[in-house]
Amino acid sequence: MAEPVLALSNVEKIFGGLRAVGGVSLEVRPGQIFGLIGPNGAGKTTIFNCVTGVYVPERGEVRFLGRSIVGHKPHQIALAGIGRTFQNIRLFGDMTVAENVMVAAHHTQSSGFWGAMLRTRRWSEEERALRKKAEELLEIFELRDDAEDEARNLPYGSQRRLEIARALMLQPKLILLDEPAAGMNSREADKLKDQIRWLRDRFELTIVLVEHNMQVVMGVCEHVHCVDHGETIASGSPVQVQNDPHVLAAYLGTEGEEEGRPSLEMVARMEAESGETPLSARSGQTPVIAGVETRADAAGREDQGGGEDQGEGESQGESERQGESESEDDGDSDSDSDDEDEGGSDDDEPGAAR
Repeated sequence: MAEPVLALSNVEKIFGGLRAVGGVSLEVRPGQIFGLIGPNGAGKTTIFNCVTGVYVPERGEVRFLGRSIVGHKPHQIALAGIGRTFQNIRLFGDMTVAENVMVAAHHTQSSGFWGAMLRTRRWSEEERALRKKAEELLEIFELRDDAEDEARNLPYGSQRRLEIARALMLQPKLILLDEPAAGMNSREADKLKDQIRWLRDRFELTIVLVEHNMQVVMGVCEHVHCVDHGETIASGSPVQVQNDPHVLAAYLGTEGEEEGRPSLEMVARMEAESGETPLSARSGQTPVIAGVETRADAAGREDQGGGEDQGEGESQGESERQGESESEDDGDSDSDSDDEDEGGSDDDEPGAAR
């Protein structure tokens, strides 16, 4: 079996008293599209930061192409062949779309600072070569017409694609995509899946994907690794992971097998049909899925039913008391009327005598 492109062995990262990543181990094979999933706060982006040198893990080993990269600077790791995008978009807003892509490869130029200042012939030739390559990548991601626009003026989904194009400008062997489908609708997400496969084949890449959109994960990944609270809870093919009870418990908040509970495949299909925010992006909330009643739904329905019964009883009791009060008032009115009639008779008698 070929040596893994990326291998993590018992990686642990601690922030104060919080263990964000606790002993995660995984292997990514050459040419593989590898999915890293988990609820919000599971430690996925922290794992990416440990791989790219943003964080140095307290324990464990991170190996790229058989060599340890723990303790290396981010720029050293990038030059070694690992590109990435970020969960929060990090573009140069005041630069053009083309310049944002070109800036990723300026380290490959040999003309240097003075060549750029004096606009030498070598610098001009290298700059034209960079622009040509950047435009090819922009064409792939349908951004060629926006090449001269400022990056901050692009729609959110286009900015996501621009980040991927910039990462590819490094000519990486491994690319880490952190939520590339965030902010995309179902049509854009479907197109992204095709682009990821095409990029893997065209550039002979290995891809690790962190994504909350299950439609994308289950549709494009060949191996899926799920973490929760910084620890591995499942790893295997998409079919194995999406039906794993621990994964379902992490995403849906239920334990064990429960009749009628949806699988992640069903959730992904419902997301695609409804166009709603992906379920896992609403982690911590009870999912609302048509035709499926969770325990929380049932409990809420029972409480509501009890409240309605109690309300009906109170209303009925209040009506009875009101009826009694009205009866008493009627009785008092009748008595007063009788008294007035009797009094009127007494008054008439003296008048008659007079």
